[in-house]
Amino acid sequence: MYKFKNENGFTILLVMVLLVIVMVLGGALLNRSSNDYKFTKLEEKKIQSYFIAKSGADIVGTAIEKSLISSNELDGKSSGPVQLGEGTFEVSITKAGDDVRINSTGYVDNVSEKITLVLKRSGGASRFDKALYSTESDSENYPTISIDESAYITGPVRSNATSFEAINIGQGEIDGDLYIRSKKDHEDTWSVDQIYNYGDVVWYNGIEYTAKWRTQGDEPGCSSVWDSPVNNVTGEIIPTEDEVIYTVPDFPTYPDDLPYKGFYTTSEGGSIYENGEYNSINITSNRTLTIDLNNENRIIRVKNLNIEQGDIELINKRENGKLIFYVDNQITIGGDSEVNSGGNVNDIMIYYEGRDEPKLGDNIRYTGSFFTKQSDLTIAGSSTITGNIISGGESITIQGSASINKGLLYAPNAKAELKGSGHITGSAITKTISLNGGGAYVKYDENVNDNIPIDIGSPGDYERTWK
Repeated sequence: MYKFKNENGFTILLVMVLLVIVMVLGGALLNRSSNDYKFTKLEEKKIQSYFIAKSGADIVGTAIEKSLISSNELDGKSSGPVQLGEGTFEVSITKAGDDVRINSTGYVDNVSEKITLVLKRSGGASRFDKALYSTESDSENYPTISIDESAYITGPVRSNATSFEAINIGQGEIDGDLYIRSKKDHEDTWSVDQIYNYGDVVWYNGIEYTAKWRTQGDEPGCSSVWDSPVNNVTGEIIPTEDEVIYTVPDFPTYPDDLPYKGFYTTSEGGSIYENGEYNSINITSNRTLTIDLNNENRIIRVKNLNIEQGDIELINKRENGKLIFYVDNQITIGGDSEVNSGGNVNDIMIYYEGRDEPKLGDNIRYTGSFFTKQSDLTIAGSSTITGNIISGGESITIQGSASINKGLLYAPNAKAELKGSGHITGSAITKTISLNGGGAYVKYDENVNDNIPIDIGSPGDYERTWK
C-alpha cells in the first residue's frame, strides 16, 4: 500500500478532499441543518404549549379545590384566550356527578397542545344524599338530634353520635333510615340458633336490641320482634364506622379596588349598572332598586345594606349574569321585601362578615345564596329563603312558618332549632338540631345538589388525574 511520507502533503490533500465533498453535498447538508433547527424550534414550541395548557388546567383546578369558584357555575363553560408567558391557553369545564373535567389547550404562535385534568372526589360520598347530617358526636348536656311533638324528618339521617342516648325522637318521626356510628367495644352476642325470650338483650352490629317476645332466628334490625334502641324510625338503623367531617368553607377576601360610590338611597326608583363600593345602600317606601348585570358578574361591596321595605330586581342576567354582594357591617331585609323573587338561585350571592345577626323581616322573599362568616341567623314569620344558607355561626333558628325552600342549610358548627312550623326542603348539615312544633320538618330533596354556589361539604379531597 502506498504511504504518504510527507505529513504536510497528506494534510493538504485531506483538506482538498473535504472541500470537494462540501461542494458536492453542501446544499443537502445545509438543508438538513436548517431542518434540524426548524424541528428543534417546533419541539420547543410544543413543549411550551404543553406546559401552558397544563398550567391553565392547574389554575382552574386549584380554584375549584380551594372553593374560590364553584364547579357547578363552571359546568359547560369555556374561556377565551388567556395570556400566560409567551403563549395563551383556553379551558372548557364539564361535570359528571361530582367529577370535574377540565380540558385545556395551550398555544404558542401557531403550535398547540392539549391536556385534560380530571378532579375526582375522594374519601366517600360527596353529594348531599341525606335529609340531615348531624356533625356532633355524643354530648352529655343535650341531644344531637331531638324531634318532638309531631315534627318529622323525611329522608335518610346520618349522625356522628355513638350513643343512642344522643338521639331523642320522642313523639316525632324519622321517615327513612338512620345511620349512626357503631360502638367498637361490644362484640356481637346474637346467635341465629339461640332462643331469646321477652326482655333478653343482645348486641348486633354495634347496636343493642331487646326482645319483645320469644324468638329464634329473627335478625335484629330486620324484624319487629326486636325493640329498637330508637323509636319511630320507619327505615333501618344502620351502623357506620366512619365519622363524617364537615367544615365551614374559607370565607372570601373582599375586593378593595372597586370604584367608590358613596351613599345610595332609592327615590322613586333607581338603578345600579356598574361595580362599586358603597358606604350604604338604602331601599325604603316600597321602592325597587334595579341592578343591571349586563351578562356579567356585578360586584358590589357595601358597609350597610338596608332594605327596610322594598325590592331588588335583576335585569340583563342572560347566561353569565350574577350579582355578588360583599357586606361588611350590617344587613336588614325588612317587612315583606323581596330580593330576586321569582329568579334563579344562582343569580345572587350575599357574603356577610359582620358580627351582628342580620335583621330579617317576617315576610321576606329571598332567592339566592347567603354566606355568613360568623353571625347567628334567625328566619321568622312567613319568610321564605329559596336557596342556600351557609354559616360559620353557632346558632340557626327557623320559626313561625318560615322556611328554607329547595336549598341547603350548611352550618356544621351551629345548633339549629326549627320551631312551630319552621321547615327545610332540601338538606341540612348542622352540629345539632332540634325540631319542636306540630309543623316543623326537614324533607330531603335530591335537587339540592344542583344549585350549590361553592364547592362545600364533600368529605375528602379531590384526586387529580392528568390525561
